[in-house]
Amino acid sequence: MKSLVLRGLLSILFALTFTLCGIHISPSLGNVVFTVIGVAYSILMGMLVSFDASKLYNKVFKASMRGAVGRDMKWLSIDFSLDVICFILISFPSIQENKSLLILGANWLANWFLILSLVYEVWNFYVIYRRNVDIQDRIMEEEIQQQETEINRKVSQKNSCRL
Repeated sequence: MKSLVLRGLLSILFALTFTLCGIHISPSLGNVVFTVIGVAYSILMGMLVSFDASKLYNKVFKASMRGAVGRDMKWLSIDFSLDVICFILISFPSIQENKSLLILGANWLANWFLILSLVYEVWNFYVIYRRNVDIQDRIMEEEIQQQETEINRKVSQKNSCRL
C-alpha cells in the first residue's frame, strides 16, 4: 500500500514538473512501457502461482511464506489493474491529439505511473528471487536436520542393542 501511494505521489510530482516545463510526450511511450509491464506481470504471477511450500516442515514458516505470496499476488494484481486503467486513458485518440495543459498533465501522470509501476515490478523480481533463495536454504537446513536426527536415532539404537 505504501509503495502504491508513493508511486502515485511521485507520478503527480513528475507530471507537474514536466507539464509546467512544457515538455511533450511521445504517444508510443505508454504503449512500450505497458507492454513491458504486461510481460513482467505475467512472469511474476507465474512465479507466484508456481510457489511450492510442500517441502517446508516448519508450519509457521510455511504459513508465513504462503501469506507473503498471497499478499504479493493481491498487490501485483491491484497494481496491474491500475496500469490497465492508465493505459486505457492514454490510448484515447482525443487525449493524444489535444494540446491543452490539463490533458498534457494527465497524459504525463498516467505515463509516469506506468514507468514507476515498471520499476516496482522489477523490484518484485528481486524480492521473489530472495524469497525463493530463503526457502531453498530453509529446505536444505530442514533436510540436514532430518538426516542428523535419523543418524542419531540409528546410533542410539545400535548403542542400546550393544548394552
